[in-house]
Amino acid sequence: MAVSTPRHSLAFQDATLKQTFPAMWQAGLSAVARLQVACPPDKTTEIEIETSHAAADAICCTFFSLPITDWIAAQVFQKFNIYQLSQPLLNASAFLKLPSWMSSFFLRDTRRAARSIRQLITELTDSWQQQITAGTAPNDLATKIMTLRDPETDDQFSVSELVDQVVIFLAEHETSVSALSGALYLLALHPEWQDRVATEAAMLTTANYAVVRQLKFSRDVFRKTLRLYPPVPIRVRQSTCPETFATGLYQRAPDGDQPLALASSYQALG
Repeated sequence: MAVSTPRHSLAFQDATLKQTFPAMWQAGLSAVARLQVACPPDKTTEIEIETSHAAADAICCTFFSLPITDWIAAQVFQKFNIYQLSQPLLNASAFLKLPSWMSSFFLRDTRRAARSIRQLITELTDSWQQQITAGTAPNDLATKIMTLRDPETDDQFSVSELVDQVVIFLAEHETSVSALSGALYLLALHPEWQDRVATEAAMLTTANYAVVRQLKFSRDVFRKTLRLYPPVPIRVRQSTCPETFATGLYQRAPDGDQPLALASSYQALG
């Protein structure tokens, strides 16, 4: 399990959005080129496939300076898609108070995809470590994390820890996929919004992060999207003491109960 350490803070201290924006810009240009081919006016397109590709590409470009077309990156992306499609939307073990030694209920395909993902990322990490040793690795986020030492212990990440970090980065791309898909859906419903967003996007002619601050209407579209279609609509938490929920009808949650917090409606179900 990956945890935050002082090494994380140091690694991300220099990896600001301004510095990583050029890599995201290139991933965005690639996404636009793909959409122009995949989304002709007379065709219905499953947009989550395209937004998933775009989000994973942005992460790979930012973290490893590799486009998703790189062989290993493409394999990881494919396995992640299999993993996401095969895992249950809701894991019953999160609600059943089972002993900690009992395994979670995952399908065989889900477990197989998870093993493949970890193996591929291990290969990618080993390859990157060799480039670092040879002095040929780019100064990207992966290199920063792999070379930094803990200020307290002087230790570096082990290979297993590095793989954990990459897995977390890639796994978290789902939230970006949800936000992008929701925003594009709303823009499809409201052509007048499309025109305003397109007008703002015309200001972005180069990878100039300063211009992003001027995309005020585009920012509002994303905020509206996050309010209507939150990427994490359900959160499961286990209470350690009785709590009162403001749902109009107040209710008590006994110690150890696991209420469902619905982010979209701010309700809680016991």
